[in-house]
Amino acid sequence: MPWNEPGRSGGGDKDPWKGGGGDQPPDLDEVFSNVQRRLKKIMGGGAGKDQGSGSSGSGSSPSNSGIVAVLLFVVAGWVLWNSVHIIDESERGVVLRFGQYTRTLSPGLNLTLPKPIEEVTTVNVSRVRSIESASRMLTGDENLIDLAFAVQYRINEPEKFLFNVAVPEESLAQAADSAMREVVGTNTMDYILEIGRGQIALDTQALLEEVLLRYDPGIEITSFNLQEVRPPSQVRAAFDDVVRAREDQIRFANEAQAYANQVVPEARGQAARVLEEAEGYRESIIAKASGE
Repeated sequence: MPWNEPGRSGGGDKDPWKGGGGDQPPDLDEVFSNVQRRLKKIMGGGAGKDQGSGSSGSGSSPSNSGIVAVLLFVVAGWVLWNSVHIIDESERGVVLRFGQYTRTLSPGLNLTLPKPIEEVTTVNVSRVRSIESASRMLTGDENLIDLAFAVQYRINEPEKFLFNVAVPEESLAQAADSAMREVVGTNTMDYILEIGRGQIALDTQALLEEVLLRYDPGIEITSFNLQEVRPPSQVRAAFDDVVRAREDQIRFANEAQAYANQVVPEARGQAARVLEEAEGYRESIIAKASGE
């Protein structure tokens, strides 16, 4: 039955789309205006005059409490982010206060003042690092020799590693090369190439550690290895001939010694047997003569 059909129970015209006698729908312009005013209040902006009631208003003042809360939250998060430091077991944290070293953080949870008051630089103190170098050096008997070596080290004092020497790893490479040249310059070429490689490495490491003690870069040498020792390429063929001749000499001497070790005992055995036979013959002749 239609809403406005005569005779409908309740009487009157109940058509919802008409304004007579029924509830009025909300004004869409007023709804949009209320939403805009609420958004302006949330964003801190002022509200205009109240258009729905028809009465003039003074407008609401800007709301700073939300902005202040957001700023405080951001500042607190920034301070927390820059003040809490988790240092790994293999690391140490070097703390600088206004650019000056103050302390070293141990592994675990640590607290510092936020930037720019204090800054933390982490340094790995357990990783073994390595530098390699190859160069041509002059031996004690005025021969040239090509060497390649590797130095393995680790950082044991991170604050000294960061601040005592400007470029510690480059300084270590230069000190290792200098120590290697000094040791090579006090030994002959034959000694270095043949039997002295192990001792050369030990002497160079000891000299390098003495140099590091003077500069104190916070570095500990773990090993020093000679990777390659050879004569220069220009004289390598002649040197190989000398080496082969020396090896032949040693081989011939060993073969002669082995032959002597085989022949001499046999000759000694034969001599002893002849002497025993002669002694027996002598005894028998003497006994026979005595009997006669």
